[in-house]
Amino acid sequence: MRGMAFPIGMYSAATSTLSRAENLPFLDPLSLAFAFAGLAVWLVTATAVLVSLRPSARDLGRD
Repeated sequence: MRGMAFPIGMYSAATSTLSRAENLPFLDPLSLAFAFAGLAVWLVTATAVLVSLRPSARDLGRD
């Protein structure tokens, strides 16, 4: 999942830049949608990392 976050963010940035450079305002919503998709991927990835770092119930019972 982590490998998807960067390309989605770059696609969003590139689409936004193209929209401004070529005066194509219809691309703005697409750029925004990809920005939110990239944010969602980062949040899922960060949550998965935090969950994986949490000790399991089995580990808590060991001395």
